Amino acid sequence: MSEAKILDTSTVKALLPDALIYRGTATTMDVMESGFYQIQPDVTADIPSSIYPYGVLVVMNTASFILQNYYPHNKYSSESTYKFATRMWTGGNWTGWRYYLQSS
Repeated sequence: MSEAKILDTSTVKALLPDALIYRGTATTMDVMESGFYQIQPDVTADIPSSIYPYGVLVVMNTASFILQNYYPHNKYSSESTYKFATRMWTGGNWTGWRYYLQSS
């Protein structure tokens, strides 16, 4: 039987795609580094106002564009369905957020 090894952060990061790395709580929604981030209104600036403000932001940075997907962990009590949002950084600008409703 082989001995277990403890991997340091740099070794784990080299083995996993950057999009799977937890980067902590984002201070702004304009994050460009690949990874996933906790979103909460008392820390994170620029959360879209029409969506629940607690959740996870997934960022995928390619050579040509950056894609962000925001997944709130809940919905406002006045809403009947959950929704998530996506946008891209392309040509030096962010597109507007596009909202998608979860179907049951």
